[in-house]
Amino acid sequence: MTIPRPFQLPLATALTILVASSGLSGQNLTDEVRPAQGFLILVPVRELAEVDAAIAVSQEDVELAQRTEHRVANLRIDARADIERINQAVDAHKRRRGTAKDSASPEFATLNAEVKALEREKDLLQERERLGSVEIDLARRAGELSGLEKRALELERELLLKRAGAEGDGSEGPVASSRNRVVLDLEEQTLRAQVTHAEKKIEVATLEKQTIDRLLKILSARRRVVVN
Repeated sequence: MTIPRPFQLPLATALTILVASSGLSGQNLTDEVRPAQGFLILVPVRELAEVDAAIAVSQEDVELAQRTEHRVANLRIDARADIERINQAVDAHKRRRGTAKDSASPEFATLNAEVKALEREKDLLQERERLGSVEIDLARRAGELSGLEKRALELERELLLKRAGAEGDGSEGPVASSRNRVVLDLEEQTLRAQVTHAEKKIEVATLEKQTIDRLLKILSARRRVVVN
């Protein structure tokens, strides 16, 4: 999508702003600015529509994390109810098993097998329910991560607009210097917000890996129950 001016900021314009803030304004850019100086634009110039789309996605991710947190919380409640029902069934089977006159009888063996199966199922549910608390924490942190990403993108959007405004301003001297300082300050805020987001991403990824590892262990235990 092509963005109407002044919201589309060419690289040459961004270089002009950067050079002006460095004290080179008034000199011939063709002579003074080398192509490699584009690397000094530390937050890449993007189209406004691209940044807006990313902000919308990050907001959707925040909302998804909230829904996931509520869903897992409800599943934990259901799991506790299932565990209680299994406990009642185990107690009933044990009473029936206790009344069996012959421990070698088919009825006793059947009841014994059913008790063991129920207890294995209960163990799996208890472990899954405990892991649910970790998944809730993971969803909460994932929501925080998306919120940090959204904040960094909003700062990038503001930076983009300030750059575009500086392009069309045409002012010189102290006014231009003030505008350029604002642009540089926004660039710093954007980069610092990106650092915070990156640090949170590592934290969330670590917890996500730990959660998946525990899910795999539960799956292995479940497979043993099914096979046996």
